[in-house]
Amino acid sequence: MSDITYASIDPRDPLALSILTSFLREDAEHRDGVAPDPERVRVALGAPEIAGLQGAGGDLIIARRGDAVLGCGGVRWIEGDTAEPTLIYVLPAFRDAGIEAGIGAELERRARLSGRRGVPQV
Repeated sequence: MSDITYASIDPRDPLALSILTSFLREDAEHRDGVAPDPERVRVALGAPEIAGLQGAGGDLIIARRGDAVLGCGGVRWIEGDTAEPTLIYVLPAFRDAGIEAGIGAELERRARLSGRRGVPQV
């Protein structure tokens, strides 16, 4: 797993939008049993829950192996010194390789480095 790198990314970055779109589509298909309306996905991408995952609002990270994007994760800063994981997503082709746990551990690490004491484990 040491060849996996993690980097913060702006939720508006095209790379972030691409993987978040995959997450939202898969989530909707799993939950509703049908592909989501593209407008619904577009609106969700601009929602505060995603747009706020940067700066004072939180952190959105992507996991990569070389040039390949494997997944993403988000953590929101709440109540002063508390962090709340908001999403962990791994692309289907890379599941069952421990990447999800790695993203969760990285989100926890970043939350602690930012001074958050209340960090729920993911």
